[in-house]
Amino acid sequence: DERLLGQHGASINAMSIDNVKVPVENVLGEVGKGHKVAFCTLNVGRLKLATNSASGARKAVEVAAQYAAERIQFGRPIGDFGL
Repeated sequence: DERLLGQHGASINAMSIDNVKVPVENVLGEVGKGHKVAFCTLNVGRLKLATNSASGARKAVEVAAQYAAERIQFGRPIGDFGL
């Protein structure tokens, strides 16, 4: 298993199969074009990863803004000082 930053529910492992016979009724897509199915699946996963990352970033900004509004320094909230 690879260690994944923020992806604790995911498991990533290498897998290799050789000389496997797949019945015709179990073939996905065209024979020899399995990479197209795999890439499509990976793209869906990438989209989900992007939305999860954006959601986490949004929450981080919300928490930081709340902290900046509550934390008082020199008699004013630190958010009043700007960047």
